[in-house]
Amino acid sequence: MAKLFRNRVLLISSLLTLISIAHAQKAQSDAANAIRGTWVIKSIYRTQSIEGPSPVEQKKLIESTIVYSDRSLESCGQSVPITSIDEHQVDSGDFLSNTRVRFSEVEIDARSVTEVVLNNRRAGSCFQAFPSPGQDVYLKSRDEILIDFEGVFYRAVRKK
Repeated sequence: MAKLFRNRVLLISSLLTLISIAHAQKAQSDAANAIRGTWVIKSIYRTQSIEGPSPVEQKKLIESTIVYSDRSLESCGQSVPITSIDEHQVDSGDFLSNTRVRFSEVEIDARSVTEVVLNNRRAGSCFQAFPSPGQDVYLKSRDEILIDFEGVFYRAVRKK
């Protein structure tokens, strides 16, 4: 009787693990689908916490494109493979704590926003000092994203 109970517990535990893995993969595929395509960087949000690239380098990215495919990210003149995708819901308090920027400074008019992080923000090279832009993205709408590039926030729109 105890052996039968243990076997059922193991079976249920295994099924729950499989369901949890499938759910995580679906969430990641949803995030990847949401950003897939070509995006054009249109502007820089002027915030109090600008870091990273120099103002001259920051402006070089305006009107440049970022392309997300199933397997790669193209930005800053290079293509890097996508090795990981993490998705998080971020509320205004967490956003402020993590970035020192308020939602209103980057024109987010919601209680929370979905953040998509590719490659743990570490792949590629831009301006010989920074990882490729486009690896830390906030989904503002179907056709607009917010890109956090080393503390500089860019507005990008989907190219149609």
